[in-house]
Amino acid sequence: MCHAPGRDSDSQKVLERYRLLDQYYVIAIDGTGICRFSERHCEHCLTRTPNGQTTYYHYLLEAKLVTWDGLSFSLMSEFIENPQANPTRQDCELNAFHRLAERLKKRFPRLPICLSLDGLFACGPVFLRCRDYNWRFVIVLKEGDLPSIYHEFVGLAKLQPDEKLKERILKPLEIKRSFRWVNAIEYCDSKGQEHLLNVIELHETKSADGNPQTTRFMWVSDLEINQGNARAVAQNPGRDRWKIENRIYLAHTEASLLSISTVTTTRPPKSSTSSCRWRISSFN
Repeated sequence: MCHAPGRDSDSQKVLERYRLLDQYYVIAIDGTGICRFSERHCEHCLTRTPNGQTTYYHYLLEAKLVTWDGLSFSLMSEFIENPQANPTRQDCELNAFHRLAERLKKRFPRLPICLSLDGLFACGPVFLRCRDYNWRFVIVLKEGDLPSIYHEFVGLAKLQPDEKLKERILKPLEIKRSFRWVNAIEYCDSKGQEHLLNVIELHETKSADGNPQTTRFMWVSDLEINQGNARAVAQNPGRDRWKIENRIYLAHTEASLLSISTVTTTRPPKSSTSSCRWRISSFN
């Protein structure tokens, strides 16, 4: 078992070299499914209805300390619940995020944290929570998210040609990366709270078999971006996030499934969400 940083001086020293910008521990937060049923298991079940067939399932929001070389350390989990009729996935995950954030702050009150988050969390309440806790954040930004921020970035980036960085990697295959960024974009959320946000964009072109393919990535952050930190911000809490989603959370899900004996059953057992909570909390 790995000790979390901030509770053990030796483990903290081991993890110091993985800090973002020599200061922040990167904590990725994302959701993962843990068990599913063909009939309602309890009143807290979430639902999914593809092709007219409803599936009932339980979902976790997981916080992991992650490093640039693929290591991960599980910190804590929070159940995503169904508190009302027809809730949206975003409502559920956002509510779970705030519960998880409160526990995380209480457990590690002085740990310098930078959150790595999916675009689902690009919203005013999350920005404000991070500000109140003195956390930093790097959040995936898609074209449909925060449209005012997106369009401001597109317009302002053309006027700031010096805010760019390019690099080229030749081995094991040729990769070209082009970064550009805009700082201090004003944003007013739906509750009238004002925020100053920074946006960084990465175009990554890989050449395989003479066929170059370019992928675009964007993130919104409260970290001020410059020539010295653009690559680190985009790579560690930003670009490396797909490794977390595709490998770490999958491994956690498989282990969690093994710890629950009532997975994928046609008739849900006479048990409550609290029993599922106990089994998962004992696993973490």
